[in-house]
Amino acid sequence: MKIKQFIILIALVAGVVIVITAFRAAWVLFSNEINCSPRELSVSSSVQGATGGLAGLVSITNISTSSCYLTTPSFSLSLSDSNNTPLDVKILSSLLPSGKDFLRPNASSSFLVVWRNWCGSPINQPVDPVNPSSAGSLHGVNLELHLTGFPSPIISPLKNVGGTLVTGGPRCDDPQSSSTLSIQSTQ
Repeated sequence: MKIKQFIILIALVAGVVIVITAFRAAWVLFSNEINCSPRELSVSSSVQGATGGLAGLVSITNISTSSCYLTTPSFSLSLSDSNNTPLDVKILSSLLPSGKDFLRPNASSSFLVVWRNWCGSPINQPVDPVNPSSAGSLHGVNLELHLTGFPSPIISPLKNVGGTLVTGGPRCDDPQSSSTLSIQSTQ
């Protein structure tokens, strides 16, 4: 009788190990398939002047009907002009925690950004062909969200508090130093 109980116990343990192994394999496969993709995300910003720099929030919103993970460091932010030419800005995102941020539909993940010391050329502002005297009024600085594994970034205009476009950089404090964009999680 004891041998039967021992065999049953071993069979139960083997069954549990098989179930756990299958669950782990399915979880890895499932979790890798639900990382956010560019078509599922929207980027918005709200910055304002801050002691010579520009500071505020960048929000990344899940605009799809299903949940997904925004994985760090699998994404990055950068700045470009209105022609999508990258600006020479050093990105300081070491303050972002590594991990996954679960975004339900319509949920957002927000980050604090501070852009300082823009000593570069004036930012490219194309002329509006309908109203040439309004050069720079329709276009400004772009915020780009790059996701690992996707060739094209999500591009969104960098906006001030109140919704107007940021059409220039922050104050130039030191031409010998890099322009920087610091990114920090709000959580």
